[in-house]
Amino acid sequence: MKPKIILTTIGVLLSPLAVADDEAPTLEATETWKCYSIFDYDHEKVLADLERWTLPPEAQDAFLKELGLATDLEVPDSLELGLVKVAGVEYAAMFMVEGFNREWVFGPNGADYMFQIKPDGTGHYFDFSNVPSGENTTSSQTYECDMS
Repeated sequence: MKPKIILTTIGVLLSPLAVADDEAPTLEATETWKCYSIFDYDHEKVLADLERWTLPPEAQDAFLKELGLATDLEVPDSLELGLVKVAGVEYAAMFMVEGFNREWVFGPNGADYMFQIKPDGTGHYFDFSNVPSGENTTSSQTYECDMS
């Protein structure tokens, strides 16, 4: 099943880059992860980098307004965004914690893909782009991830 998202317009979430520098809210990197092949025991080659960014609560209304979104949306105390870097490509993402798992949801249609990291550092990549609405899928790739 496709993950639930509070904001459905993830593709524009990093649009603060389009506002003047003096008006742009400050995104704080609060967490970074490096993910490796489960067969790369020495962690020699990073296959995916994931970042979690937090937008302070006092900047959320201005941020949402700049994106053209309603400021009365139900958002967490701190709006959390993320960045997924794989094979030289960067994807803007919505970051969330579901239970004990950390999740980055991203893609051209908002929730096409998800990268999930479990508490033990196991990472899973899910591709929802061809999954019919209401159906489930399993991860297509598994990684070993370390918080850096």
